[in-house]
Amino acid sequence: NSYDIPAPDCILRSQWHTNPHFRGSYSFRSVTSDEMAVTAADLAAPLCLLNGRPVVLFGGEATHDHFYSTVHGAIETGWREADRILQLLPYSSKKFPRASL
Repeated sequence: NSYDIPAPDCILRSQWHTNPHFRGSYSFRSVTSDEMAVTAADLAAPLCLLNGRPVVLFGGEATHDHFYSTVHGAIETGWREADRILQLLPYSSKKFPRASL
């Protein structure tokens, strides 16, 4: 497959390892989150308009059901949210195969 992807106008990236407040931190499931019955699915739930259309999507290793605190969990959830965006686009999803590991 070949895709006609334009070059970006600009790039914004974080440097967590140099941020004095985070220093490359990662998530973990706490006793409190278990007591509150907060799950990764809760963290991954998109913010939607009144009509149900998602406007803010959440990826990242903390939103993975099994692979939180891992790079592959972050990658898989990024693919999950990219797939969700593709399903929202007005053209056929057949042009865009689902991402998989």
